[in-house]
Amino acid sequence: TDPRRAFLKALETASSLKFSLVGSGVENVKGTEFSFLCSADYSQCRDDIIDLQNQAQDVYNKIGSRRIINHESVSQGVFHTVFSSKKSLYVNYNSYDAEISGVTVPAMGYIVSD
Repeated sequence: TDPRRAFLKALETASSLKFSLVGSGVENVKGTEFSFLCSADYSQCRDDIIDLQNQAQDVYNKIGSRRIINHESVSQGVFHTVFSSKKSLYVNYNSYDAEISGVTVPAMGYIVSD
């Protein structure tokens, strides 16, 4: 899974972020049922996780409520979520900026609007 796409999907659906990591001894999981965690060494991911958590918290603070009252696809690869606070979140999964109702949503990005 593309981490950026997963992050955008979490914002779009007002979900919490989830990470699966190994604290140490990544080499001990090779060849086991947990080998998918071999690239999930906490020490290498820590700063990225903190940055994503901060971004998500900033979005959730701006929207004021995580209760979704409307969700729709407004264009190919672009979704609009309306929350009970009446704030909107546009998420763009495309590799190019999208212009939606006078709002420019950056490529593989998001924007909160009133």
